[in-house]
Amino acid sequence: VENWYALNLLEEIDEPGEWAVDFSSGLLYLWPPRPLASQEILVADTQAPILHLRGASHVEFRQLDFRHSLGDGVRVEGGSHVTVAGCSVHDVDDVGLRLLGGFGHRAISNDVFNTGRHGIDLLGGERKSLTPGGHQILNNHIHHVGLSGPYAAVRLGESTQAEVVGNRVAFNRIHDGSNAGVRFAGNDNLIERNEVYRIGLDSSDLGAFYTNSGWTSRGNVLRHNFVHHCENAQAFYLDDGDCGETVEGNLIYKVQSGLFVGGGSDHVLRDNIVIASERGIHIDARGKARNYTPKDARLAADLASVAHTTPPWSTRYPELAGILARDTTLPTHVRFDRTLVVACPVDVRRSATPSELQGVQFGSIAQAPLSLFKDPESLNFDLTQPGELQRLLPGFQGFPIEDIGLQQDEFRRKVPARDLKQLRTESTARRKFDSQTDVDATNRIQAPRPAH
Repeated sequence: VENWYALNLLEEIDEPGEWAVDFSSGLLYLWPPRPLASQEILVADTQAPILHLRGASHVEFRQLDFRHSLGDGVRVEGGSHVTVAGCSVHDVDDVGLRLLGGFGHRAISNDVFNTGRHGIDLLGGERKSLTPGGHQILNNHIHHVGLSGPYAAVRLGESTQAEVVGNRVAFNRIHDGSNAGVRFAGNDNLIERNEVYRIGLDSSDLGAFYTNSGWTSRGNVLRHNFVHHCENAQAFYLDDGDCGETVEGNLIYKVQSGLFVGGGSDHVLRDNIVIASERGIHIDARGKARNYTPKDARLAADLASVAHTTPPWSTRYPELAGILARDTTLPTHVRFDRTLVVACPVDVRRSATPSELQGVQFGSIAQAPLSLFKDPESLNFDLTQPGELQRLLPGFQGFPIEDIGLQQDEFRRKVPARDLKQLRTESTARRKFDSQTDVDATNRIQAPRPAH
């Protein structure tokens, strides 16, 4: 369901700014956006990273400009305590900034934009021992990424079994991306106080925060994030039987679904606010039709990748240690609590029978009118009735809106303004796809055929 395009096709040059290369003759065919005399033409001809470190430690790069490459902007492999801070990484065909392995690397207050694939890509930590990687992605402005395909702006792990443990992604502003905002896997990662908007511009069936890991990707905490104007996306999308995540204290405005649980178990979702979206909550039992059992090759490989019945896994995740003693095709030990749903046509979509959702607990879920907030269109979510949240949802933990997204620091002296006019007038619902269609199709395929 993704878009397709013709690449490097001479006859498709039909407007300024388009180009093609004849690699056999070395000729570049270009229709320049402006007269050639008024601009500089830059041609990138290397696929190597602009900056590439292997096994380096205690090195810091500050306020540098990395640009124009067919490869990565910055790649750090192994080593420890490498810092990239206050830099600009842009106009690269691959990934803006990669932190691959090692320990304690930091990407702080960088501007990463105009990348072919991910803005920032991270691996760090060891799953076997649950040793944290300690990497930090902090206060970066990541935008206009995934220009060559459906890539996440920030990626933590390329697969279910990725070595991504104990890292932090916080205070970033992520927008204008082709696919997910933050795609994550692994264990015990903290993803907090990020702002995500205008993502999923060239994809479908995605999330502002997305994972489709299996039974062992647990302990990740997604808290105090602000997701808005992602009409083509679920805000928090726990897909394909992913288990064991905590989603709490998030503010969600104008998305497809606020909280989306696709068949997984052992999740806690609490103290979240979903406003002016198609659905507040979605929960399904897709694992029944898709046979989410140890006979499933993906889930079997996931479970076999760690020693889940012995320490440290059995002590850190006791629910996982006994997972084969339960019906793994159904969502169990899932709890939604203290959720405020505001001006959503559907509060909760239960895409399964009541018996299939017996393991799902719906705690306090309240409704309120849009007038509860002062001016949502201007992103002012101050309450018009102080104390009303506590009345509707006693014990609600609140939302620190002023401490989310980009912050001023020694590298970022000024926080750029959002384009409120664009947010008010341009819809991002270009390729809206409801994952329920996927579930329904699976159910039809798996249903027994009538006898003839």
